[in-house]
Amino acid sequence: MPYHRCAECGLTVRSDTRRFTARSCPSCSARLEHTDQVDGLEPESTTISGRFRAEPRAAYAARRALEELAWELDRSQFSVAALLTTELIANAIEHAGTGPGSEVRFDAALIEDHLRVAVGDDGGGFAPVARSPGAPLDSHWGLHLVDQLADRWGVVAEPRSLVWFELERSVSSQAAAAGAAPAEC
Repeated sequence: MPYHRCAECGLTVRSDTRRFTARSCPSCSARLEHTDQVDGLEPESTTISGRFRAEPRAAYAARRALEELAWELDRSQFSVAALLTTELIANAIEHAGTGPGSEVRFDAALIEDHLRVAVGDDGGGFAPVARSPGAPLDSHWGLHLVDQLADRWGVVAEPRSLVWFELERSVSSQAAAAGAAPAEC
């Protein structure tokens, strides 16, 4: 199964002729050429990654890139992954404390029984703090949602700031990805 790395934005996508053929980058719409093909990625996982300018459009671009994995997830799992990705990208842009021209890094991997998403920035890191009952209603929801909806998550502060989460894949989405019908009980 070929992978392509976009020469414009650096996003890596998988091209599967049974479900999807990569002709253009789902992030920046640049045309993907045969010369953009990447070899040597793990066959046991499906991985996408990208770098986005730290601006509000980055959340949309990351969600759009995440759509590459939608066919391997249940609709509700994909919705949760898209929401949490959006929250982490927005947090990285708003709270990283980096200057103009900075980037947000995004990586997502389907690994056998789970989806792992990581969002990083060049900020100095932080210690996660739980949302307090007195927090304003219009803020402090990002990590709270990650904590409530992800099966596992964490923060790596050095050398760069990185927040990751994992979602367990349901039996039906694993069977669909393998091309088999779920077993009946």
